[in-house]
Amino acid sequence: MGEYSVVFGRKIRGDLSSHAAFIAKVSLPAARKFYREFAATVKRLAENPYMFPVADDPVLPEGVYRRALFGKWYKIYYYIEDATVYIDAVVDGRRNG
Repeated sequence: MGEYSVVFGRKIRGDLSSHAAFIAKVSLPAARKFYREFAATVKRLAENPYMFPVADDPVLPEGVYRRALFGKWYKIYYYIEDATVYIDAVVDGRRNG
């Protein structure tokens, strides 16, 4: 498999900022680690987005979205079209399921 392009949805920047701000209230190093782990997961998505499972969230369309876990509790929800990975959300599994 070749490399995939990764496209971020409009709200991803806000999602990341919100999560990092939440973490930074406790620890700035932990907030930096959050960003590093997110970037590493995005790199993995660009290499092979099929390595992560199909999301089983009943709110999402069946079989469309996949879920990549990173950090202790965070999830990236994305879908794949041709050679492009579209990231639609980054959620805190402790709060958003």
